[in-house]
Amino acid sequence: MIDRQVDEAQADGFDLDAVLKEDATFLERAPSPVVLDDLNRVIASPDLMPPQVGVQPLGSREYGLSVPGVQEPLRVTTDPGYYEEHAESVELWSPGNFLF
Repeated sequence: MIDRQVDEAQADGFDLDAVLKEDATFLERAPSPVVLDDLNRVIASPDLMPPQVGVQPLGSREYGLSVPGVQEPLRVTTDPGYYEEHAESVELWSPGNFLF
């Protein structure tokens, strides 16, 4: 009896995608009031950065960021296209990133 119920349950399966499509209600988010252009203006202005953080311009929207506890400056960018092309060697300086 139990074997038959297990077989039936496995045969029916469970389609998580179908359940999510039917039951999920996605709320529309408001656009962020801060965009990457705003963040670029901040990182490009040393007087706006915390005193213990050093910033060295490296290129267009690319910077060397020196932070306490890290010996070498880390490469960051505020350009999402540049980040996508160089994700293995640069961080996108944005909310949610550990360097932000």
